[in-house]
Amino acid sequence: MIRLARLPVLPFSYSDQCSVIKAYVDELQALSKSQREEIVERNNEIDEGMFTAPWIRVSEKIPERQPVPAFLNFAPLLNAF
Repeated sequence: MIRLARLPVLPFSYSDQCSVIKAYVDELQALSKSQREEIVERNNEIDEGMFTAPWIRVSEKIPERQPVPAFLNFAPLLNAF
């Protein structure tokens, strides 16, 4: 412990941790974008009446519109890297 306290620079490498966190952030951005596009497409299909076609049984429930998720700002997190 005392040896570490005397060193001007600590002998730890955070580059691996940084790359893993960046990969997680990239994955979150892709997931957020794909879910937003999927919900928008589904809402457009509902608006166009795709689920009210005559061949769909009356007993089947017509899906409801879902709110489109808000855009997440990843800029502060990405600027930290």
